[in-house]
Amino acid sequence: MPTLFFEVYKVMTDSENQWTEYWSNEGAGGEVFVNRQGEKHPKLREYWQEALSGLPEGTRILDLACGAGSIYRDIASASSGYRLAAADLSEKATQQLKDQMPAVETIVCSADDVPEASGAFDMVVSQFGVEYAGHAGLQEAMRLVAASGQLRLLCHIEDGFIDDRNQRELAGLKLIRDTGFIDHAISVTSETASRNEASAKAAVEAFTSIEPEVAAFVAKNPHGFHSHLYQGFRTMFCNRQRYRTSDIVGWLEAMREEQAKAETRIGEIRGATLSKDDIDQLRARLEAENFRDISIREFTLPEYTQPVAWAIHATRP
Repeated sequence: MPTLFFEVYKVMTDSENQWTEYWSNEGAGGEVFVNRQGEKHPKLREYWQEALSGLPEGTRILDLACGAGSIYRDIASASSGYRLAAADLSEKATQQLKDQMPAVETIVCSADDVPEASGAFDMVVSQFGVEYAGHAGLQEAMRLVAASGQLRLLCHIEDGFIDDRNQRELAGLKLIRDTGFIDHAISVTSETASRNEASAKAAVEAFTSIEPEVAAFVAKNPHGFHSHLYQGFRTMFCNRQRYRTSDIVGWLEAMREEQAKAETRIGEIRGATLSKDDIDQLRARLEAENFRDISIREFTLPEYTQPVAWAIHATRP
């Protein structure tokens, strides 16, 4: 027998455009992966500070698929002697970086087609970026590394901490879609406000038939769009005397649009993750491109049992 929804009702009675929008809103702080305080994780900062310290003056560095420039923010105080360039498909992201660090040369382009000569950079770096362009993006990163130069990447890892979280969030988004949660929520909001007893009863019964499944999923997976939607609607419906019906319905319609965007963006992230087979192929390509001192390891953070990324480092003799 399904529980009554919210347990209190009776008592109460496109890909480029997607990422451009992301950098305009959620990514406005320049970071994709943050700690619980919403700040860049200090271990990521330490990683890049160590990797980019002590380089010769005039070293030309390219941050490929740079986003809003997370990597360069870590070396701002020590980067005056470097020649910094950053490339990303999103003009919004590169402009955000340019506004904060005017000395950085920005290039708006795909990570698999950079309008620079082969070997143009002493170092090519990327953090959760170049892998979105697939094997072609990784190949382009290799092409751009000069003799005696370095390639250093942090890439999404399959079944790691981020990927596991994204898998659960996609499952939540699918559940919201498959149960018709938003349609049912709109119906129960509108019909209970209409004071038509028969239609209100039908809407309540329909919503009650799907609500326990969503509630159970949210209880096990309290983070992500599904939780934001469920908890937000619960709060508004249980306090609906404080809201206009049109406001609740309008919020739900806006959430429908956000759901579609979230599914696209998270699906792209999942598609960019590198498996162990991908890493084996990458190692073989690095060797074929005459890279040496190849190091590919799982990048871990103290508070997580799963790795966060692949840490890839290689040099070209």
